Amino acid sequence: MKILLSCSNPDSPSFKFYKESLTKLVKENKNIKFTAKKFEQKILENDYDVILFMSGTKNSNFIKKKGVLYGVVDPRAGNYDDFLKYDFIIANGIEEKIFFSFSNLPTLIYPVYPSINLKRNKKNKNKTVIAYHGNREHLTNMYPRITNAFKKLATEHRIELILIYDYKRKGKINIFKTKQTHLKITHKQYHLNCYDKYLWNTDIGIVPQLIPSKDKKIKKNLSYYFSEHLFKKKYFFSIFFKETTNLGRHLVFAQLKIPTISDYTFSSSNFINNGINGYLAYDTIDWYESLKYLIENKKKSKEIGSRFYQDWKRNYTHSLLNKKLLKFLKKLNDE
Repeated sequence: MKILLSCSNPDSPSFKFYKESLTKLVKENKNIKFTAKKFEQKILENDYDVILFMSGTKNSNFIKKKGVLYGVVDPRAGNYDDFLKYDFIIANGIEEKIFFSFSNLPTLIYPVYPSINLKRNKKNKNKTVIAYHGNREHLTNMYPRITNAFKKLATEHRIELILIYDYKRKGKINIFKTKQTHLKITHKQYHLNCYDKYLWNTDIGIVPQLIPSKDKKIKKNLSYYFSEHLFKKKYFFSIFFKETTNLGRHLVFAQLKIPTISDYTFSSSNFINNGINGYLAYDTIDWYESLKYLIENKKKSKEIGSRFYQDWKRNYTHSLLNKKLLKFLKKLNDE
């Protein structure tokens, strides 16, 4: 089987991460030939059995060949009406699978994340190192829901918060507005090999994912007045996240046995067993109590990190995901 992964922007992290994980197909299966390269129309003239187009690839004019499977990998909202020529979808998470379910295309969930071979050497005795990695948007959305938890925590413990993101392109971000005593903020520039360099002494990982709703309007019907005035409470959660939300950022920490706290999403709730292999948090109190517990209970924190690693190894290694992919493609080919 000859597989091609193609992308208009070969410098994108997603393309490089998928390229890395799919390259392992060749090592594990001698009958597989895998190629990854920048998209050009002429590459489609070669003989491939499976062609994978990364989201954003300008490929709408390609002509399908008989006997070839065409898939879109890690689609974005911009692909919403562009599924007519594809045979299947490779989604990075449950959220993407649901978002594009209207297409009725067979979908395989394949979280994208980098492999890490780092052996951690923790030497933190007088402080707790907590790390974030991701984009600027999620950092911005930490204020004030999660930043208030850190402010309170910093009155009790000495903390270093490492923020790994692309600050050179968009500038450093001040999410605390004012300087916090006993809370050191360290900005680290993201690059492909940054995890081995920056996470060696991390005690706790955080994965904020929720996006605040800008819609302040609430439909004031009869049930609203009952809940608001009679019961003095509102019976709903406000949870918003992107269609690209997935487990990738969690699995970076899991490989390093770093106990992790995550916002509630479909993917995180499907993987994290709260209090067993990690923690799920929603509001400031949740985040504060989860962070405080992991800081003050070192033995339990280590057990949670080890369980996190075991569950990753049991369900989400690249080897396991590749086996699921081959089984998925074989089923499509036989239909």
